[in-house]
Amino acid sequence: MRTPLSVGLWTSDSFSAVLPFPVMKLQVLVLVLLMSWFGVLSWVQAEFFTSI
Repeated sequence: MRTPLSVGLWTSDSFSAVLPFPVMKLQVLVLVLLMSWFGVLSWVQAEFFTSI
């Protein structure tokens, strides 16, 4: 059973072997998007729970 992280690393490795442009920039972009998304989710959750 693969974890999503190992699957992501494995797919990004295979992509970097195929694609000419650097995949690291794409990985950083996706990481930033995920972090900001989780930040928004946690903020909404906190706002929701404090309003109750």
